[in-house]
Amino acid sequence: MKDPSSSSTAEGDRFDLLIRGGTVIDPAQGVYGRRDVGILHGVIAAVAEALSAVQVARVIDAGGVLVTPGLIDLHAHVFYRVNSHSVDPSALAARSGTTTMVDCGSGGAATFDAFRHYVAAPAACRVLAFLNISLVGTIATHGGSTAAPIGADMPNVMSKFLHLGMPLEEVVRASTIRPAQAIGWGVRIGSLAVGCTADVAVFSLEEGEFPLYDSDRVPERAARRLVARHTIVAGQVLQPA
Repeated sequence: MKDPSSSSTAEGDRFDLLIRGGTVIDPAQGVYGRRDVGILHGVIAAVAEALSAVQVARVIDAGGVLVTPGLIDLHAHVFYRVNSHSVDPSALAARSGTTTMVDCGSGGAATFDAFRHYVAAPAACRVLAFLNISLVGTIATHGGSTAAPIGADMPNVMSKFLHLGMPLEEVVRASTIRPAQAIGWGVRIGSLAVGCTADVAVFSLEEGEFPLYDSDRVPERAARRLVARHTIVAGQVLQPA
C-alpha cells in the first residue's frame, strides 16, 4: 500500500469525490488527525492534510466531524422479507455508515441462491455471508433474542463501547480493520490507505445526554454518541430512504 499521507494520484488532482477537512481516524494506518480524502474510480486515491480540487465531481465538507473507513458489521441478519429477524441491508447501510455486512447463517444450503440473487446482489452495501450448510436457514442459537434489536445499528453499539470507556480509536479499530482481517479482506477494506476500496463513513460525535439500552431494555445515560452523516460504498454516496 502507498503512504497514506501521499497527495499524488496517477491522474493529477482529479477526484470523483473529495471529503474535505474532517478528522480522519484510520487505525490500520495509524492516522488520527485532520485530513482530506480523495476518491477516484471507486478507490482511495489520496489522503493528505490538504488536497486541491482542480477537477472534482462532488465535495463533502467534513469540517468538525469524523471520517473513518466504512464500518463492517461482522454479525448481521439481512435475508430481508424471508426471515422475520432480518433487516433491509440497503436502508441500514445508508443511515449507519456500515459498508459491509456479514450475514451469519440466514441463508441455508437450500436458500443461498435466492439470498445471493434477491439480497446480496441488489444491496447498496457489500453483503457477504457465512452459510448454514446443514439447515434451510434457521438460527437456532438465537432463540427468542431476535425481537426488537437493542443495538439496531453499528453507531449505537459503538456508542455503548465509548460509554464503557473504550477509547474512540479502539472503537473504530474494532469496527473496521479488525473485522476486515477476520474475514480475510484486510487488504481491500477496513482502511483508508491509498489503493483500498473507497468505503468511508462520516460521523458526528455528539455530546449531551442520550439513552442507551441493554438487552433487558434498561436504559443507561451516555454523554456521547456517534451519529452517521454519510455512508460511501466504493466511492458512491448512499442516500437514506
